[in-house]
Amino acid sequence: MTILGASGIVDCEDKMSLQLSDVRIFDIKDKKEIKTALLCLTECDSDFLGDNGEEYLQDEARKAGYNNNADFYADKAINSLPDNYGDTDVSAVIRQYVYDWMEHDSYYIDYQVGTTYVSKNSLHVFLAYIDND
Repeated sequence: MTILGASGIVDCEDKMSLQLSDVRIFDIKDKKEIKTALLCLTECDSDFLGDNGEEYLQDEARKAGYNNNADFYADKAINSLPDNYGDTDVSAVIRQYVYDWMEHDSYYIDYQVGTTYVSKNSLHVFLAYIDND
């Protein structure tokens, strides 16, 4: 399994910044690789990853037995994949995961996520978002 990722920050205005992230999933048929890619997209959010304590843990994740929101939403998204899933299903899972991340946190102002098929079973994910830095 190989995951490539990169991220960057571009200052926009006072108290806002544009964040850029991308990851490549080399084998979309490997659910562990999909989950790793999802977690890579959110590696900059310590609250979502559970690094800043349980005060940021959402009730839905807590009730399901998780200690962080990132794993909860990644598993929830991946478990929604149909048995014979393909590229478009994985794109939908990525979009749902990013939506669940961004929409549950007022820190994020806006976002765009895109996917590009690189080759059979390989997907590149691009994410841009503005936060209240």
